Amino acid sequence: MKLVAESLEQILYDRRTPISSYHYELLAEGIQFKNPKDAIQQATKVLPNLTKNKRLNLLALLFLLNTAGAVNFSKEEVQDDPIIVNLASDDNPTYGEIVNAFDLMEPPRAPESKILQITPEVIADVDSVRFSDNKIDRYNQYDEDILKAVEDLKAKGENADPNLIKTLMMIETGMNPVKNKWGFEGFPQTKEHIINGWTDDDGQFHPGINQKYGTNFTIKDMYNAYSSAQFMHYYLKALQKSKWVKDTTDMAIAYNWGIGNLGKYKRGEQELRSQSKKYVDLLQSFEKHFPSS
Repeated sequence: MKLVAESLEQILYDRRTPISSYHYELLAEGIQFKNPKDAIQQATKVLPNLTKNKRLNLLALLFLLNTAGAVNFSKEEVQDDPIIVNLASDDNPTYGEIVNAFDLMEPPRAPESKILQITPEVIADVDSVRFSDNKIDRYNQYDEDILKAVEDLKAKGENADPNLIKTLMMIETGMNPVKNKWGFEGFPQTKEHIINGWTDDDGQFHPGINQKYGTNFTIKDMYNAYSSAQFMHYYLKALQKSKWVKDTTDMAIAYNWGIGNLGKYKRGEQELRSQSKKYVDLLQSFEKHFPSS
């Protein structure tokens, strides 16, 4: 079982697809496999012994496994597909029949993402000193780029949040990407070493986002809204792996102040600095205006 799980993890890594619960459900059903197609082959031995409802469940799991773009959907959504329903009526489908049925199906379409729209009302509620009514067009001009970046990430199985990304861009730059006096650049306000890693005084290399996620971002990309949105997703994903990050408030503090300082704050070793508190307040004010999904 361990070898099968390791093989599965390698498949998912190669496809840049996160491991979801339905992958392990197949293993729990006793279907050990080396790749998605092999899982179908193994399932044909099990299906004749199952009830129709269990066949429906298993076929939905198999379809999800064999469809890289459907990882954001539940098996319950797939089970409603008439092709799956018809296939489940056969108590002894062959490998070819299952593959042919899957070829006829299309992955469920993802719900269209919605993104925060900056309006005079939002500015008045959030911070009418820091943000200006006469810059609203600038605040909203990159929405299509951000949404496209998010949709492309979702197609890879990533769970990206366009509203959080846009809000952080707003707080960091007011949608005016520049290099500040401390050397932070672009929409994310980041630096080269965060992107590509660095070597400390002891010669130990600390991987950046590119090494952690197999990406190839450059500092120039940080001035492009599409690339910046994708970079920010991966950076936030990296922050979420810390034991100190429990919610978006922690994430905002870590983004603004660094994960090390967040840890010291959470351990009670230092007070939350006023700049980071204001950062959190801004994020929470914007969050009240996030569109419902």
